[in-house]
Amino acid sequence: MNLISSLRGAAAALAVFATHAHAGLLYQQSAAPSPGSSWTSHFAAGEGGYQTFDDFSVGSNARVDHVAWHGTYLTVEAGGLKGAAPNTDSWTVEFWSGDAAGPQNKLYSQDISTALVTSSSSGSVPWGGTTIDLYDFSVDLPTPFEVAADDRYWFSVVSKAGAFLPFFSWTDAEAPGDSQQRMSDGLGNVVAGFERGGNRAFALSGAEVPEPGSMALVAGALVAAALGARRRARKG
Repeated sequence: MNLISSLRGAAAALAVFATHAHAGLLYQQSAAPSPGSSWTSHFAAGEGGYQTFDDFSVGSNARVDHVAWHGTYLTVEAGGLKGAAPNTDSWTVEFWSGDAAGPQNKLYSQDISTALVTSSSSGSVPWGGTTIDLYDFSVDLPTPFEVAADDRYWFSVVSKAGAFLPFFSWTDAEAPGDSQQRMSDGLGNVVAGFERGGNRAFALSGAEVPEPGSMALVAGALVAAALGARRRARKG
């Protein structure tokens, strides 16, 4: 094997390392046993609706390529809110920058058809004098989202449908905390914002991205291995 081929092999190995290093769960807020303070995150064409956000940070630079969330569907009937069947036509997945006060700048937004989203029932529970069905959702992002270590981000998932009733409601996570919600009119203008009690149930998966220094060490080791293999081949 000549030096060029050896170095090409080292470069290919380094690319694989950079792409797949530490792939797996990056962040998770597990669903609470009870939906608790479930918050609406649903828009209807021409009717407006609500968008709910929850914040997160990770300890390493990472590339998010898969997201999951937990929720239910509700409608309004005599006597209050009742459980309902899903009516989502598409989902909007977003990441925003921001601080403790809430999301500030949209960094990433993807509209994803329900046909691409995996949905499964996670049982039924009593809630507010009625019984509601709970669902788990997950999807591979069309393009990954890059996050920086220790920065605060806000994650949002919004159900979109032709009507506001029924509507998707994003349920509680086990961990205590707060989330944010915005109300928009039928033209898409934000008309109110709220701080809401309780974290939302969601998870982010992908791969940690090695620091430049770590990449350099790996690259040096791979090149050294390639040169060593060349010297051994010459002696043989």
